Amino acid sequence: MKRSSYLILMLVLISTLIPVLAVCQSSPYNGDGQYVYDIQFINSSLSGKKLYLNSFDNLGLRVVRRDSAIVKNGAVQFKRKLNQPAMIVSLVLKDAGRSMANKFVLDSGKQKVNLELIPESASLKLSNHSTISNQILRGIDSIMHAKFEATKALNRGNRSRVLSEEANRKMYQETISYLSRYKNNFSALLSLYKVSHVVDGTMKWSQTILDTLAGFSEELRHSLLGKQIQEERTLYINARKSNRVGDKVLIFNVKDDKGKVFTNSSLHGQNYLIVFCATWCGPCQEQLPKLKKLYSVYKGKGLKVVYFNDDDDIGRWQKHISSKKLDWINVSERLKPRNSKISKLFGVDAIPSVFMINKAGEIVYNSDKTDPGLGDIEKELKKLYTIID
Repeated sequence: MKRSSYLILMLVLISTLIPVLAVCQSSPYNGDGQYVYDIQFINSSLSGKKLYLNSFDNLGLRVVRRDSAIVKNGAVQFKRKLNQPAMIVSLVLKDAGRSMANKFVLDSGKQKVNLELIPESASLKLSNHSTISNQILRGIDSIMHAKFEATKALNRGNRSRVLSEEANRKMYQETISYLSRYKNNFSALLSLYKVSHVVDGTMKWSQTILDTLAGFSEELRHSLLGKQIQEERTLYINARKSNRVGDKVLIFNVKDDKGKVFTNSSLHGQNYLIVFCATWCGPCQEQLPKLKKLYSVYKGKGLKVVYFNDDDDIGRWQKHISSKKLDWINVSERLKPRNSKISKLFGVDAIPSVFMINKAGEIVYNSDKTDPGLGDIEKELKKLYTIID
């Protein structure tokens, strides 16, 4: 793959395998809902110990709520109301300087689960807890594990966990096929959401997600998460169909590094570049000197650059602007890449990505479509300013 942002995200997700997987509008943690979770963990040897139940977002990447309770009379109970019928959680015990955990899918309803400590592996084991939701995730885990083992064998003992593009594609095709068997289970919908975020880069993949979703039950399709999958993948496809050379550029508002609102409509009648990047992105930093050089040549002719930082670390961004002497228009949504709205509207699924806009507000160059290495950007700029070699 060409650049770093979403490839890094994909590898991070793969490395954790999938009992885990940006919540957004479908977050089950906003207020009380119709689903009651009531789970009791049974263990006679942990009396007086404190256990934590960490609730994750729907990608399993971020803890959004942490509850704790003390084990009394050989049991500890967690109970609450939420807005969806299953969620990713992690049960954690911190004891004697060690942290033991078990991540799983928690279904709504009443459950009583036996809890065991496995000191050798510093983990917690849940017995009599073979729910369909957790069977689904174990099935996905098996698919991924088989692919990684095959990769290890091909690499003759090399510990690399990076799958080839072909192996990666087959793994997710198998995953989609597997999920299609569970069209009435919310955990399968949750896993479909995870997979839709792991694989990026093509309209075909987004359409595969939508086609798979169409096979799920009406109840799941019309759930908050089902609607979110539909909206996100449809938005992605529409964004990829637009923002092509010859299209009018989308108008957006975003804050600059001084906290003032900037809109690209203010640049109508001028030539400008929109550059999506991030301070942590290696390829972005490799291409930065070339962009700065082009800007120094053409800014006297009126060229503007709108440089997006696709990250939420404001301090690092401000330091980057200062150290690299970036005297163009620096803007950021101050959000992590997976939550960025503007980059999604532009169909950006990897960075760096550069769009060139002419005075009429038309896109005349899109590096993401044809020129990821920026090999043709200077030639396109010369066309824009009618400069002849």
